[in-house]
Amino acid sequence: EKALHDALIAEPNNAFAWAQLAITYEKQGRRADAQLATAESAYAVGDIVRANRFAHFAVQSLEPGTPDYRRADDILLVTDANNPDNRDMYRRNRRFSLTVE
Repeated sequence: EKALHDALIAEPNNAFAWAQLAITYEKQGRRADAQLATAESAYAVGDIVRANRFAHFAVQSLEPGTPDYRRADDILLVTDANNPDNRDMYRRNRRFSLTVE
């Protein structure tokens, strides 16, 4: 776990390290942390639909006001389906239904 954290300090957008950290957290029973790490991994590779979904799961379990909660909330904001910059990505992702105003 420490090696993954060190890698993420050096490369905060390292999707592979985030994915491996998610696996580590899940094995430790730290589901909310695993969900946030999965959201980070998805965001790092530009999969905003998946990032949004896992950030949504994470905020439901994380303690409000903590740095991890705020980070998950930040991911929710930048991956919001109603953001005009994100609409095409959501339209292309046929697995999810979405109402865009």
